[in-house]
Amino acid sequence: MSQQTISPVAAGASWQDHNIGIAGFGHHFPREVVHNDPDSEVVGNRIDEAVLGQVGVRSRHKSSEDETLLSLAVAAARQAVEDSGVDPAELDLVILTNWTEHVFRPELAPLVATEIGAHGAMAFDLAAGCSGFVLGIQTAAAYLCAPTHHTKALVVSAEQFSRRVRPGSKAEAVAGDGSGAAVITRGGDHRAQLLDSVTHVDGTLVDLTTATPPHGWVKSKPELVEQAAAHISSIVSELLQRNSLALTDVTWLVPHAATRPIIDGILSRTGVPDDKLVTNFEYRGHLSSACVPTVLSEFHAKAHFSPGDTVLTPVVAGGFFSGGLLLRF
Repeated sequence: MSQQTISPVAAGASWQDHNIGIAGFGHHFPREVVHNDPDSEVVGNRIDEAVLGQVGVRSRHKSSEDETLLSLAVAAARQAVEDSGVDPAELDLVILTNWTEHVFRPELAPLVATEIGAHGAMAFDLAAGCSGFVLGIQTAAAYLCAPTHHTKALVVSAEQFSRRVRPGSKAEAVAGDGSGAAVITRGGDHRAQLLDSVTHVDGTLVDLTTATPPHGWVKSKPELVEQAAAHISSIVSELLQRNSLALTDVTWLVPHAATRPIIDGILSRTGVPDDKLVTNFEYRGHLSSACVPTVLSEFHAKAHFSPGDTVLTPVVAGGFFSGGLLLRF
């Protein structure tokens, strides 16, 4: 397997040596909630059955015409900033991750920064598919450790995945819309300390998931499930080994939950007990890069995470990207 690794900082160092952490969380979902009827599940083709299996999604959110990607991103961003107690004017950096609603110009991150009052912040967009949030956090952390003297950043992941599936298909019952955000700071008080992060890409697997013109509807190959589960298992092992941890040291696993077969494959390959798995897949659906940050935000708001909890967030994405964050609340 050919992989490219981006290490967090210089050998022997880690993000915690620089006191990098998440100071605030935010999430937002469109108004419309679509409920799936389990008795009238769409019967898919052979590939649908392999990738989607029994859908496993009871409800999901779908954007209306007036709910743009920008409005979703701004809502989550404002909540994260408020939760952090950071003045928006103090933000040095704003990163938006999204691939489902690309625009040519302008990029959306500068618009998010303007909308929330972060007028002095550097701002730009990232893609990397479903792994966008992990790459966004790692990129922000790198900025905060660079000789730019930045101390505060916002990472927001917003996706309208419902627009990237063929209408009437089985995949439509899985795809949801939403946004999640995190304020990451160097120093100060943190909701969660960033212990470590990894990102990889394997270009030999780029054709497992594609979304091409004219519609940009997602198409996946049956091998996606096995490769996704294998890559997530590898990320879990790598982060544990790098930090001299055992699986029993992980309190919660927050994976990118794309489909029920992938979730089952993660549990089988990693050996993580089902009661350690934290997702919102059943009632939010597949949210692409917004999956992990919305889970972190929703469950943080419900006080699900306790001080001292160690959380691992492995992700995979078409591309073929993989990565993960190691956090301690």
